[in-house]
Amino acid sequence: MIKLSCPAVGVAILDKEPSKGEEYQGISFCDALRRATLGEALVLRSGSIDTCRWSPPVLGLKGPETDFEKGLSPRLEKGHGGVFLARVSDWPLSGKPDVVVIRADREEFGKLVELVPASRLYGLDEGIDKTAVPLFFRERSLRSGLIGFSNRLLERLGRYSLWNDFTVWAFRREWTSRVLNLVLDRSMANMSMCRNSTVIPYLTGRLNVSHFCTGGISWGRNSPHLLTGGMPYDLYAQFADEFEVKKG
Repeated sequence: MIKLSCPAVGVAILDKEPSKGEEYQGISFCDALRRATLGEALVLRSGSIDTCRWSPPVLGLKGPETDFEKGLSPRLEKGHGGVFLARVSDWPLSGKPDVVVIRADREEFGKLVELVPASRLYGLDEGIDKTAVPLFFRERSLRSGLIGFSNRLLERLGRYSLWNDFTVWAFRREWTSRVLNLVLDRSMANMSMCRNSTVIPYLTGRLNVSHFCTGGISWGRNSPHLLTGGMPYDLYAQFADEFEVKKG
């Protein structure tokens, strides 16, 4: 069995108004996915995200307007009807999700990577900001260790309300996001849940695995000891019987 650390969440790219779901209003896609993990069914539209500068253009909730937004890639084009999130086990819509997001530790993802054909794995030649898949085929790198250290530090800082208030203040400003984006692209994971775990699997039809970015830890409240991954629903369905959510 492949033990997931929390329930799998389905993501649907909408072409019409969904029959169910509450409209999300909050700080980030990471936070919306956290709430969906806990059992909420949520719809994200233009204007749903008020803090994160990355996820709205990446998910196609708004068109890219600034040089910063135009430089984010890959991304969905604006024009769809929004994004729907709900646990796969409680999926309320008539159709299936487009992408399934899962979280597990490195060992459990290693089992999955071994089962998935190489043609359905993303990013064997991509940088660590987009994918952690190459790490399953080589020794751990210094950058991977740096990401782990940074994410553990972010988790500790996240226990303090003053730090959380600061991150919201800082990342509502494009200049802060622009500076951090340069750092993340060169040395860390970036857009781990919106781009790496959702958009890349949706566009490529492949499994992607990623370290968490700063938002995934600070706003998604994910453990730095885990990885995040996304895959098209048809690939998830092939291995659904292999997945088991850890208890406790």
